Amino acid sequence: MIFKKTGLSFFLLFSCLTGLAIGSLDDFESYAIDTVLDGVNGWAIYNSLNSNSNSPIIKDNTAGYVQINGKFLKFVDNNLNGNTSEMIAKDSQCVLSRDGEYVQLAMYLSSESVEGATPAGGLECRVLQGTATVMRFGMSWDYSSDNLAHWYYNDGTEHHTNFPGTINNPCSDANRPMLDRWYILRATLRDVDEDGVVDSYDLETFDENMNLMWSESGITTLGRTVCEKVVIGTTSASAKSVGLIDEIQFNKSIVNYLRPSGTTVVDDFESYNLLTSMEGTGGWTNGWYGLNSNLSSPVIKDGSTSSYPEFNGNFMQMIDDNSRAVQSEVIVKTFSKSVSEPGDYIQMAIYMSSENPFGTLGGYFECRIFEGTSYMIRCGGRFNNRTGNIAHWFYQTVSGEHSTYSPATIINPCPEEQRPRLNEWYIIRITLRDADDNGIVDSYDFETFDAYMKPLWYELGIETYNGEMNAVCESIMFILGGSSNTAIGLVDEILTARYSDAPPANCVEVWAKGFGLHGDLNKDCRVDVEGDLLPVITGWLLCNDPENSNCTPNW
Repeated sequence: MIFKKTGLSFFLLFSCLTGLAIGSLDDFESYAIDTVLDGVNGWAIYNSLNSNSNSPIIKDNTAGYVQINGKFLKFVDNNLNGNTSEMIAKDSQCVLSRDGEYVQLAMYLSSESVEGATPAGGLECRVLQGTATVMRFGMSWDYSSDNLAHWYYNDGTEHHTNFPGTINNPCSDANRPMLDRWYILRATLRDVDEDGVVDSYDLETFDENMNLMWSESGITTLGRTVCEKVVIGTTSASAKSVGLIDEIQFNKSIVNYLRPSGTTVVDDFESYNLLTSMEGTGGWTNGWYGLNSNLSSPVIKDGSTSSYPEFNGNFMQMIDDNSRAVQSEVIVKTFSKSVSEPGDYIQMAIYMSSENPFGTLGGYFECRIFEGTSYMIRCGGRFNNRTGNIAHWFYQTVSGEHSTYSPATIINPCPEEQRPRLNEWYIIRITLRDADDNGIVDSYDFETFDAYMKPLWYELGIETYNGEMNAVCESIMFILGGSSNTAIGLVDEILTARYSDAPPANCVEVWAKGFGLHGDLNKDCRVDVEGDLLPVITGWLLCNDPENSNCTPNW
């Protein structure tokens, strides 16, 4: 049994129609047969639930099972290493949080006995926000009959197709799952009250050809709003069973990024071939610091060559793994147009990964803006002191570091929901300011947005390092990790905007930029009778000259 063309075509069409980017969390094709997936490629035992130290293991159809799409993951819950469930977990590089985004995977319940025991319990998928469950669903051997199993979900209470009183949508025997067959389960986030925050999910089950079998709508997420980790495996402490899982996907909304008008592209990384090493390419160098922890980084990637979601096509991946030297990973590029006027800004998209294959995940993902070889601006994201996968914003001044980790060091408080979450794209904008209105830049605003340009945290009036000493932004540098830390970060859509080059955004800017119309006496950007001509006509030939006897005083 192969993933049928009809089913695969339906799956791809569904994703395109709903504006979703298909993101594979794991399809298990990259592993050698018989690899035990504990501590491999981000997978780890979940909550010490490890009944069998030789499971889960990579297999294909040569092991006697049908396959849905190549290699798959086999769970053998035999309780030989502990009377527990058998479960593993992995962070998703695509964080889900919007209506219509979904998790999907293929499941298979085997009819075979284990250690002489009839299979029991369930084969389950849990999706977590931190350590809290957002979605929990699967297939159950319990109460199976005539080779028919059951669907179930758990929202704090178990809801099971064997107990019709616990579900809203009845499930006939014809729509129950059979043992020894593949099925596809999809859980789609929903925002029922349309307040912009997800509050529930729909569970849909399909056969291997993507024919809908059973569904349940409006399952509560228990107040959780973000999907960032998946847990898969068997569920009963005392039961024994064999189950297969394949094609785990987190499907995220496409950003549909619109580049601001009047901007200059420093780099959008679209002109490079995938996997191009960026050191010495396109004007990028490791700069005057000479820091380069990894000779194979930075490199050009996209969604097809990685597990990361795209922001806007190709992006630059930076890896600080200390493989060359124990130091940060640095890359720098000079702007084609310097920015130096109040209102000018620099903007970029950044992504901080939760991956930690090299050692201690930590340090910073920092942007520095230079005048010559002296930096005037330092700001970005901070891996250190994160709460789970929720990191921090920071900026640096001559007085030291200011971070959302240390509220006393910042002026504008930052609630947790406005802090950067690992495995999410964010937009950073740095806008030059002239605080004392003397025509010279002396400070900047640090603004952060989500990938859809929803405003998050900001700090205004941050003093530049070089004060008013001819503040000119000439180049940009990205610094990842730190001397003793390792990290992975992505960058895309680096832009500059000069206030003088940008088209006016309102009537005030029309006049400020020198585009006011001759005859627009009241400066409302229109020359008309009421605003501009009547005031002149009303006072036509009036005079109040004290030395002219024909004039009338108005005092």
